[in-house]
Amino acid sequence: MMTTTLRTVFVFCLGLSVGAFMRSGSAQESRLPGMNGINHLAFVTPKYDEMLSFYTKTLGFPEAFTNRNAGGQVTLTYLQVSRNTFIE
Repeated sequence: MMTTTLRTVFVFCLGLSVGAFMRSGSAQESRLPGMNGINHLAFVTPKYDEMLSFYTKTLGFPEAFTNRNAGGQVTLTYLQVSRNTFIE
């Protein structure tokens, strides 16, 4: 009985590994030509100050730039996540 259980676990793990390998390979091939990743994500929130604090102070993403309207109110802020990825 122990041999059957070990064989079942081995076959399950082998199938899981092969499936994960095949899935990641096919996901790479299904990209659109010229697409290498996500450039930016945009969020709208009524709690701008809390959200900005979370992303800059808690997660440590630096502010790339902020646009303000004529009245000085923030209309758009970009935070840099990586070299080519931003949160708007």
